[in-house]
Amino acid sequence: MKLPADIIKQAIGHRRHLHAHPELSGKEVKTAAYIQSCLDRWGVAYEKNIGGHGIVAWIGPEASDCLALRADMDALP
Repeated sequence: MKLPADIIKQAIGHRRHLHAHPELSGKEVKTAAYIQSCLDRWGVAYEKNIGGHGIVAWIGPEASDCLALRADMDALP
């Protein structure tokens, strides 16, 4: 699958932002806020403060098949 160039550019921008602003485990306040602001801009429903600063987002209709993605938000010390 080939992604459009603008999507790739956006993904690279998000990666660079997150890598430039690392936060240790349990202290991902700004990281969670950044992700929430992206989800808000995209109109994606989410639940926050899952197990601390975790976020669960829902994309697409509730009755469809689903794919779960998980990613760590913390940086290594």
